[in-house]
Amino acid sequence: MNSLEQRFVGFLDGLVDAESIDQMELTAAQRSGPRADYLLDHRSFVGELKSIRANTAEKIERILEPHRARPEWPQFYGTWPSGTVLARLPDGDRIRKDVFFAVTTSVERDIAKANRQIRSTKNNFSLPEADGLLVIVNDLVEILSPSVIASRVNRLLAKRTPERNRRFPEIAVVWIISETHDLVLASGQRANPSVVISRLPRTHRAVAYTLYLHARWAAFCKLAVAPNDEKIDRDFEKHLRARSQDRIPSRLPRHEWWRRQCREQPYLRALSDEEFFEYGASVLGRAASGLLKGAPRRSVEEAASLWERVMHFFEEVNHRGMDLREWGPDVSARIKASGVLKRPSQSP
Repeated sequence: MNSLEQRFVGFLDGLVDAESIDQMELTAAQRSGPRADYLLDHRSFVGELKSIRANTAEKIERILEPHRARPEWPQFYGTWPSGTVLARLPDGDRIRKDVFFAVTTSVERDIAKANRQIRSTKNNFSLPEADGLLVIVNDLVEILSPSVIASRVNRLLAKRTPERNRRFPEIAVVWIISETHDLVLASGQRANPSVVISRLPRTHRAVAYTLYLHARWAAFCKLAVAPNDEKIDRDFEKHLRARSQDRIPSRLPRHEWWRRQCREQPYLRALSDEEFFEYGASVLGRAASGLLKGAPRRSVEEAASLWERVMHFFEEVNHRGMDLREWGPDVSARIKASGVLKRPSQSP
């Protein structure tokens, strides 16, 4: 399958009002400086396309690694989002900001480079009234969700120089297209996230043209545009779902199947913390009792059913962001009190 960048280039090349600058016969001056990718809408817009490629997961690990030995660092089974872990630390907000700026440095580089390319193109093609349109596409780097990219873009477009001029004045609008996540609508349907951001004054023309391109892009992809009553509020991070969560490898350990089942049907979510605590003590106690020497042997089906519930329990623990260290003594006491860990009587 072609990459998102390749498909979007094919889309632009098929537009009647789009001119690929690299396919033009350029003057020496036009070739010498940085240049954008396209002239759009009869040269009313200078368009630049950027594709996110750099995976920044290692940067997060370098920032978080020194904190793992701290007593506040929670213990958990499986994986937690970094935000859930950092919520447990007293200086978590500061660390979260460090992570945010570290993983979005590539976005700032793209914005700065696009601003230079658009400015140079406007000068070399004598288009002082043209607006700059930056399209950012991402189908590779999951950690840079559309909401994370949009947050950094908003900050960058609002930046000013010491003279109070806009830091990136050539970019009238930024259009973010992501295929690393789905947007879960109120109806339960999945949609491709598409975010249009503008911070400059009098850019209604650029926004209107971008929305026009958005509709054309949806038709190109053979997708419908979500109706107005399906629009998501600005805090749309909670509506995003990484597509990797839905990919099923050809070979998957049984415990991972169980965890996926729990994510798809979170039946424990309705329990209060106290009820969930009691449920966990019971399930863990029954599972542990089967590991004792001399314990009655369970059938394969019975053992699988029990350990499936154990995995569902830990998956819900992760969702609730519960530190297992805080549960240790209490859970152990309740398990012992239940009597399920008593050794079976031995025959003489």
